[in-house]
Amino acid sequence: MAPIGGGVPRLCVAAIGSCAPDAEKVVTTAVDAAGLTVRWQPGPPLSGTLTASGPVPGGVDRFLRAVDVELAEHNAHRSRLRLRVTLHFGDPAATRALLATPALTDALDEAPDATLAVLISDQVPRTAHPTPDFHRLHRHTTSLWLWTPGWRPAHRQSPTPLWR
Repeated sequence: MAPIGGGVPRLCVAAIGSCAPDAEKVVTTAVDAAGLTVRWQPGPPLSGTLTASGPVPGGVDRFLRAVDVELAEHNAHRSRLRLRVTLHFGDPAATRALLATPALTDALDEAPDATLAVLISDQVPRTAHPTPDFHRLHRHTTSLWLWTPGWRPAHRQSPTPLWR
């Protein structure tokens, strides 16, 4: 039973970009492309709750790939947008807080050609198929998984499963 005043944990997304309106458009388009729906929370940074709009397996993986594709499309035709995204199974406030994780902010600083850095909490269900795309980080008592398409951090610790 959830505590009084507490909500049921849910898959949440948060994003911050170099241009807030463009970041919202890219993320919203990716949500639609992945067959998901989002209920946005008020105020910056951009954050919301994701749900499947139907029986859509692999929604998280499709969402991540869609963000990458939509961001590349945006950057091909408009001013360059750099985007940080977090996914967490819990509440929007905790998901927004992950945006300040040093490894996430450092990823775009260390990879000047990269335009996307994604941080996923270990609360997000994943498959057991290993891939070198994600990099495991430790934070307090939990693990976080960093993905920066086209870049591998020097502190990479282990190959990780791809989210699906």
